[in-house]
Amino acid sequence: MNRRDFFRKSGRIGILAAMGGGVLLLANQKQIDWKCDENLSCRGCVEYASCDLEQAKQSRTNEQREARK
Repeated sequence: MNRRDFFRKSGRIGILAAMGGGVLLLANQKQIDWKCDENLSCRGCVEYASCDLEQAKQSRTNEQREARK
């Protein structure tokens, strides 16, 4: 292996590793501790149904209790 092949293969492996890391990051995106940037109420948020923040969970629970009444 000459110098040119070494750099070529190293570049390919580096790009492949970066792509793999990006895929893993996107796959585990739900595990990231997100903070809500919206100043609106949870019910007006686009992500309301799937939001894992405690405030949204509490809002959904309260909404279900109100619906039962």
